[in-house]
Amino acid sequence: MIVESLDICDYLDEKYPEKPLYPAEPAAKQIDKDVIQKIGPPTTVFYKCIFGNEDKTPEEWLKALLESLQPLEDVLTSRGTQFFGGDSPKMV
Repeated sequence: MIVESLDICDYLDEKYPEKPLYPAEPAAKQIDKDVIQKIGPPTTVFYKCIFGNEDKTPEEWLKALLESLQPLEDVLTSRGTQFFGGDSPKMV
């Protein structure tokens, strides 16, 4: 049984290539996979905010979350598109 969502997406991308989730070029696909790894820090901040017991103000949590999202925002800005995948949502 496969339980890791990224593995499932990779399988679906290979099994149903009509609507690809990743770019066809291996280098571009690797770049997208690297971008996916950048979601870890914002996720950590979010979980700490919701489930943790750190004594921070809402403003401090917002600042921490926005700082952790900045690398993703930078990638999106560099691509110059509405979505990471271009004109439509894709894997990233």
